[in-house]
Amino acid sequence: MDNVPHEILYIVCSLLHVNDILSFRLVNKVFAHIGAAYMLREVTCYMYQEDLARLEAISEHPIFSKHVRSLVYFTLTLKVPIVSRGDFVQKNVDVLEKVLPRFPNLEALTMTSRILANSLVMQSADQPVTGLLLDALLRANAHSRGSLTSLRAVCVHWTFFNRSEQELARMFQPLSNLTLIEISITLGFDGDMGYCAESLCKFKRVLAKGAVRNILKSIQQLESLYIENRNLGFGGTGVGVSPSDVIQPGFCWPKLKALGLSGVKGDRTEIMNILLLHKATLQTLRLRDIHLTSTSWRKLLPDIRKNLCLEEACICGYIWGAFENEADTQDSWNHPLGIQDTEYWDLSEPEDGSHDMRESINVYCRQGGENYPDELPLSELVVNKYYHQYVQPFFQNNDDDDDDEDFELDAEEEENNG
Repeated sequence: MDNVPHEILYIVCSLLHVNDILSFRLVNKVFAHIGAAYMLREVTCYMYQEDLARLEAISEHPIFSKHVRSLVYFTLTLKVPIVSRGDFVQKNVDVLEKVLPRFPNLEALTMTSRILANSLVMQSADQPVTGLLLDALLRANAHSRGSLTSLRAVCVHWTFFNRSEQELARMFQPLSNLTLIEISITLGFDGDMGYCAESLCKFKRVLAKGAVRNILKSIQQLESLYIENRNLGFGGTGVGVSPSDVIQPGFCWPKLKALGLSGVKGDRTEIMNILLLHKATLQTLRLRDIHLTSTSWRKLLPDIRKNLCLEEACICGYIWGAFENEADTQDSWNHPLGIQDTEYWDLSEPEDGSHDMRESINVYCRQGGENYPDELPLSELVVNKYYHQYVQPFFQNNDDDDDDEDFELDAEEEENNG
């Protein structure tokens, strides 16, 4: 074994399951050193003392720290802190600013405060705290030797962006090489409305000044862009942000392959202008909780089908539109707010399970319409007419592929566990 070239051992180790790497490292010191490079390529950290201590220990390890490629940070407290909330948050900020520069090869950074399974023991550090922690991560990244290519910031309170254009530009300047960015902005909850009405007005003013738009323009090598305005799907037709407040009109990312927009309110031509600028490269599209103010989904969906050749399409959540002619009034669902002359469909989300109309729309929009007849699936009549022949087989095949992968992983895990 001593004569095996190290390059071969690195290749072998890269193909092993983490349980096998543990055994691999027990052979000798050389194997232990090589295996260490694949032990902790992704580190997950929660917002409590024990995890912070573990993160510090990993950052101080001479081998592990060099091979960390991804850090996932959950702004959730698994235990109620003994110290004051302010001191507890500051401790997290201090640790993050200390450890991030110690990961020289860090490529992906994820921060999220989405609630996990047991809400009784998991308290979200939502509202402005998430902005403070993202602030700490970005400041720490500015001093890092690595170069991030992926940033996911999920459930960031809108007040994070309520600062000067110069300050935001300075914070995001080290991220100019990103190829993926996902920003999910939350307004905070206010009873049944799902958002704080006062925050909505302030949030819209901040966006209108270009807080998000200018950040995205500065990252010119993007391949995947997801901008989500959370809590805006509950408020009806008056809620949503303008597409031009998020994406600069006329601006094009030459390598953009995936685009996701949520909580947007505007004209279908505004959305199509964005899509047409990227038609040469765009492969994946996700539109969630979209309100077309004066135009119809019966015009937008055929435009998407005709002008784009998408590998994946997902039109989901609550979608609204406006009737452009009398024929548009035939198929729309009754609007929950009782507003006349308004299109409305609740397509739910893929995470909620199957939905015949949503799945039909998404097959209708894929591959320039090659796999679905040229008839809009915006009525139950059309959905029922084509679902079993064109839609159900497609999703069954995808599910079978996923099941095969799960089976292989389960079999591998059973084998590893002996």
